[in-house]
Amino acid sequence: MVNEKIKKTNFGQVPSEWEVNLFDEFLMFIGSGATPKGGSSVYLSQGIPFIRSQNVYQDGLRMDDIVFIDNETHNKMARSKVMEHDVLLNITGASIGRSTYVPTGFGEANVNQHVCILRPNSKVDYRFLSHFLNSFYGQKQIREEQAGQTREGLNYQQIRQFKLPLPPLLEQSKIAAVLTSVDDAIAKTEAIIKQTEVVKQGLMQQLLTKGIDHTEFKGTEFGKIPTEWEIKQLGEYIEEYKEKTTVNNQYPVLTSSRKGLVFQTDYFNNRQVTTNENIGYHVIPRGFFTYRSRSDDGVFIFNVNNIIDRGIISYFYPVFKVVGVNPDFFASVLNNYLSKQIAKVVVGTSQLVLSFNKLKQLKFAVPPLEEQQKIVRIFASLDDQIRVNKLERDKKIELKKALMQSLLTGKVRVNVDENAEVVVV
Repeated sequence: MVNEKIKKTNFGQVPSEWEVNLFDEFLMFIGSGATPKGGSSVYLSQGIPFIRSQNVYQDGLRMDDIVFIDNETHNKMARSKVMEHDVLLNITGASIGRSTYVPTGFGEANVNQHVCILRPNSKVDYRFLSHFLNSFYGQKQIREEQAGQTREGLNYQQIRQFKLPLPPLLEQSKIAAVLTSVDDAIAKTEAIIKQTEVVKQGLMQQLLTKGIDHTEFKGTEFGKIPTEWEIKQLGEYIEEYKEKTTVNNQYPVLTSSRKGLVFQTDYFNNRQVTTNENIGYHVIPRGFFTYRSRSDDGVFIFNVNNIIDRGIISYFYPVFKVVGVNPDFFASVLNNYLSKQIAKVVVGTSQLVLSFNKLKQLKFAVPPLEEQQKIVRIFASLDDQIRVNKLERDKKIELKKALMQSLLTGKVRVNVDENAEVVVV
């Protein structure tokens, strides 16, 4: 990869042999579909794939949530039929700006009104175009079109006016191959992470109910458990902690999220969204548990404070400590064993409430402390594998960002020798 002569353009500095084109100059077709008459009631379990915004991601089409339509509906929506090598761009909502392309051999498909089809002519490599849209430079143009709008959305005219720095076609293809190879490496690492998480989830179901290497079991209200295990109420092992703040911002404000306990400023991008009037908030010392007692979907996540000696959290979040049981084992029980019991005791309509008193009444199977520790070590080993692979994935994501910054603007050039091998990761 080498640097070459540059020229100034209305996009900025690019190599002298590159052009800067408006999207309008190379798009053969731009359009989107609609929700079929009847809405979700006409979706099928098989048929023609109907691509929605939740299927379009930067790393490709995600088909785990795909729905289908019949041939008649597909043919009525002829203008939004998808072809292989079309570039797809989400144009509304929270996922606006996410882009991918339709791979070779994908077959027939259609899109709804939230997904825009961009069909480039022979001057533009479809993969190069999609990578550009996902880059800092593509996303910057999308963000600028949203400035001052009350509703997130892109229209066709706005998209037609986007600028694309365009190298010769062979160089586009080489750049796309480099970036796609990184995508492939990221996808492989992500697959390893997901598989390890599946293995861990399966082991949790086994170990939290059947333990390690037991041969004798007894019947209980929750099914068979090892004979030396006991069924106990959570209340025997948890003590509510009732310390509250006496001055505003006495300690850093925390948020208990589905990804863990975090500083609220981190969770909301350097903003503290709670009022500074937080006298009476719950104090949560290091090693203590908390959970949001109100849920929109019936899911309650229990988190441990492992990030700061003392933090504060809203009074909607009970705080408690664990006694007489391994805390890590107990955390696994709270987040993986109790969902059916919780569903029976929550109250409310628009929001479901799990009070601390109701939580104390729930039951679980308690192994001896030594076996709890063995189970925790198994989970910790899998967590370490997941953590290492996530770090590896994140490094590759940062590598791709750096490559996009350099390659898509010509700051770094690729070898355009047709026989040159593309190897990045």
